[in-house]
Amino acid sequence: MFLQRAVIGVVPRFPAIGAAIFESGPRALTERLAKLLAEAHEAGRLRVANPALAAVQFLSIVRGDLDIRGLLLPATPPRRAEIDAQIEAAIELFLHFYGPSEP
Repeated sequence: MFLQRAVIGVVPRFPAIGAAIFESGPRALTERLAKLLAEAHEAGRLRVANPALAAVQFLSIVRGDLDIRGLLLPATPPRRAEIDAQIEAAIELFLHFYGPSEP
């Protein structure tokens, strides 16, 4: 969260820094996940018509409110159990929607 706060603070004056970090971090992660989702779709393990959108959706539900809470409430970070529960719920929700069709 410290890096995120620092970057947000300098981006208005140095937009290239924000763009570089976005391209090498969040965008790279989303593209890699989209590729994995496309492969899972092709193998019949998931039903993902739009892997790029599904990747954004998955990462968004995993993050939930954890990132904004980290930015606005740095003195009270979420507990490990809370983070794990958020991740498990996100996976369950994602698989409920994108999981393979029942035979």
